[in-house]
Amino acid sequence: MIHFIVNPKGASGKTMRIWEKTEGMLKELDAEYQVHFSAPDNRIPQICRKLCEDTPDTVDIVVLGGDGSMNDAVNGITDFERVRLGLIPSGSGNDMVRDMGLPDLKELVERIAEQKTYRTADVGELLYYPAGRNDSAGPVRRLFNVSSGAGFDAAICVDVDRSKAKEIFNRLGIGKLIYLFVAVRQIFTMRPCKMTLEGNIRDVMTGREETYTEDRPLVFEKAMFAATMNHQYEGGGFQFCPDASAEDGMLDICLPDGLGVADFFKLFPKAAKGRHIGSEGIHILRTSRLRIRCSSPIWIHTDGEVCGESCDLTVGIAAGKLRLLV
Repeated sequence: MIHFIVNPKGASGKTMRIWEKTEGMLKELDAEYQVHFSAPDNRIPQICRKLCEDTPDTVDIVVLGGDGSMNDAVNGITDFERVRLGLIPSGSGNDMVRDMGLPDLKELVERIAEQKTYRTADVGELLYYPAGRNDSAGPVRRLFNVSSGAGFDAAICVDVDRSKAKEIFNRLGIGKLIYLFVAVRQIFTMRPCKMTLEGNIRDVMTGREETYTEDRPLVFEKAMFAATMNHQYEGGGFQFCPDASAEDGMLDICLPDGLGVADFFKLFPKAAKGRHIGSEGIHILRTSRLRIRCSSPIWIHTDGEVCGESCDLTVGIAAGKLRLLV
C-alpha cells in the first residue's frame, strides 16, 4: 500500500491537477494506494504521525507538494526506520528536487509504484530558543530537508507568507519570482547583526578547518544571514551552496558579511547560478553541527517555513536518516 498525501488547495489548484494525472497512472499500473487529503484540522504532520502509529511494518508515504509540504512530512514522521518517503513536486519553489535529478512524472510514478528505496538522504535538525521565551523551557526542535536560515533569507520567507501577491504569482505559474520580488524590498530594510559561530568548522574556500568554542567563537560583525544548506538551492532556485549534498553527512553554510546595499545588488543575482562564490564578503563554511548566536533577535526558517525569531540556535545533521522512493 502506498499512501499519497495531497493538499487540495496547494499551489492554487496545481497540486490537484497533478494528483489527477498521477492517479490515472497508478490505476494503469494497478498499484495499491490510498489518498489522504490534508485540511486545516488534519494537516500533513498529523497524517504522517497517524500512518506511523497505525502501520506496524514499513509504511510508504508520497507527498504531492513542495518544500513546505515535505518539511511538514519529516516533522510528522515518528519512525524513520520504517518509513520510505516519496515526493511528486507541485510547489512554487521545489528547491529540494533541483539537485536530485528526478525524471518526468510518468517515470516518477513508475518508480514509486515499485516501492523500493532508491536513495537515502540526510535530514537537518534545528534547535532554537524563541525570542522572549524563558530558556528554561528548553529549545524548540524542527527538522528540515533543504535548509535552515537565519536573517535575510528567513525575513524573505516572512514577507512571502504575508504577501497577497503570492497566490497571484502561483496562478500565473511564476511562483518562484515572488521570492525575488520580496528579496529586492528586503535589501533596503534589513540590518546586519553580529553573529558568533561555535563548532568544528571548515572554510570551504581556504580548506582551513578549526574548532571554535563559546570562549573562542568565529565572529562575523556585520552578517546579513546564515543559510545552512543540506541541498544546493533555496528561495525558489538560488544556488547559495553549489557543493552542498544531502548525502555527505555535512551542512554547507553561506554567510555574507560586511556587504552594503550596492554589494548585495551585484551579488544577489549571481547567487541564482552559484557565481557569488569567491566574492569578497561571501563566506562558505562546512560543518556537521553549528551553534549560532546573534546580537539581536532575527527571523529563522526551516525549508521556507517561518519558525519565529531567535538569538540562539543550533543546526545539525542526521546522516542517511531519510529513505526515499525517488
